[in-house]
Amino acid sequence: MSYRLSNQMPNQVRQEEKPEEGKRKFFFVVEGEKTECIYVRGIANHANKNALLDVILLERMKSSESNQYKITSTIKNYIEKTEKLSEQQIIELNDLMLDFEEETVDEISVINKIAEIIGDDINFFLEERTNNVIDQLKALEKLITYEKGHDKICLILDRDYRSFTASQYDEVLTICQQSDFILGISNPNFEFYLFLHINDASKIDKETIIRNPKMTKGKNSIKYTERLLKDELKCFDEKYSKNKFNVDFFISNFDKFLKNIENFSQDNNVLKDEIGSSVHHIIKQVIQ
Repeated sequence: MSYRLSNQMPNQVRQEEKPEEGKRKFFFVVEGEKTECIYVRGIANHANKNALLDVILLERMKSSESNQYKITSTIKNYIEKTEKLSEQQIIELNDLMLDFEEETVDEISVINKIAEIIGDDINFFLEERTNNVIDQLKALEKLITYEKGHDKICLILDRDYRSFTASQYDEVLTICQQSDFILGISNPNFEFYLFLHINDASKIDKETIIRNPKMTKGKNSIKYTERLLKDELKCFDEKYSKNKFNVDFFISNFDKFLKNIENFSQDNNVLKDEIGSSVHHIIKQVIQ
């Protein structure tokens, strides 16, 4: 974990490494520890010399809530809260996380200590529950290092009609614009973004893509775009599952994607209703 805390003596903060001066840090906010997270961590291995990547994981919210909207508003609120933290609070939170990672304190002790450090804001911290308090502390710890105006918050979200209403989509666009977040949207989902790395999708019915129906039943059902991706990858002797795939293969085909995406929507305003993706606008800043 790297920290970027100014005006402190060396013994004030325990550091494992410190970013080089001038490097921009890209905080990728993703929904869970699956496809997007694997992809971003793979991208980190190909980042240009002036970019540092970090990943913030947010577990899925209640099904009654819009995942994408909730993620966006949560990150906005987290950043607003971290901006109000004092230098001493930042030091204590960093030390607390390191103590937990070194197993010198347990989770109960961490929760009690957070309440002492943050005070009244602990209510917000617990109300914004995403998975557990430890995961939230990890996200908060990373966001403490965010330098507004220099670093970038990058959200990678799906345009999921089933949990992402039109009004909530508009609100996400507004939050990202006001907060200077970079938003990468894929319509209908990230699998279609990956599919365009290996196929121009010119022979695929667009209406079926945007509906993205389930192809199998059950808890681990597969949707249309995932089936397309799996079948196409067989031609390259590659496999795909949401928690395991060859990221380097897709990165090696990124130039092909840039050509294929020209036939589809790339603007977030248009992606509200049309298939395509804007994720590459983020990736180009990192690897080129």
